[in-house]
Amino acid sequence: MAKTWKDELTLQWNNASQGRVGYACYLTSGKADLSPGATSFPLGTLLNEPKQNEMATIALPSPGRVVKAVAGGTIAAGDVVNVQSGVGAGKFAKCTLQATYTVKWAWGVALSAAAADQIFELLLMPQVAGITEGA
Repeated sequence: MAKTWKDELTLQWNNASQGRVGYACYLTSGKADLSPGATSFPLGTLLNEPKQNEMATIALPSPGRVVKAVAGGTIAAGDVVNVQSGVGAGKFAKCTLQATYTVKWAWGVALSAAAADQIFELLLMPQVAGITEGA
């Protein structure tokens, strides 16, 4: 019997702020919440806009899946992106090279360009932690 891959998950939205399509989120106390940053394990991206205690539909990081994502800064097509502190909760930014090494969760590759707070298409990659340069 072939195994099936579940690519969506429905959980109660924990955050007091309303979710937005394309926000990154993570699991906290059995509920979905905004992703706090690059060192948190990514659960997926929101497919709807739930208010607190409503049900959130989350796109799980299925390899090869394309989802909408919210830019936290300027992103070009082809950029490898992750969620970073300092660009806004749940928003994506380009992985950048800096002087220190830290563990980052690379989410995928941007298929379209976007400015801050705009929606772009994100090709999801399998979620694996990697040591990348950046703080």
